[in-house]
Amino acid sequence: AWYSGNNNTSTTCTNPGSGIYGTKPVKQKLKNELDLYDMSGNVYEWCQDWYRSPYNYNEPHGPSYRPATNSHRVSRGGGWFYGNDDCRVSSRHSNGPLSRDTNIGFRVVYKGD
Repeated sequence: AWYSGNNNTSTTCTNPGSGIYGTKPVKQKLKNELDLYDMSGNVYEWCQDWYRSPYNYNEPHGPSYRPATNSHRVSRGGGWFYGNDDCRVSSRHSNGPLSRDTNIGFRVVYKGD
């Protein structure tokens, strides 16, 4: 996974003029056991699940759960700007629908013919 400890300034996707390193092209790391690339690191994946804290495993959760006041969604998987401890699915953060950041994205899936 790409994270702050192994990302460097040689990336082609830098933040112009800032000297900050950034995202990497896909398929630079090995695929996982499901033949999927880049499921951890590079950018946090903004998910459909609603965010709430504290998280209780015994309560309703996931995309069907709609909190009364919080419109933030879960972001998972870690990103290039943060440490390797966030490069795991169980690491959860929240982002609102108007959030903009070079460290957050979403996954587009295409099932080939």
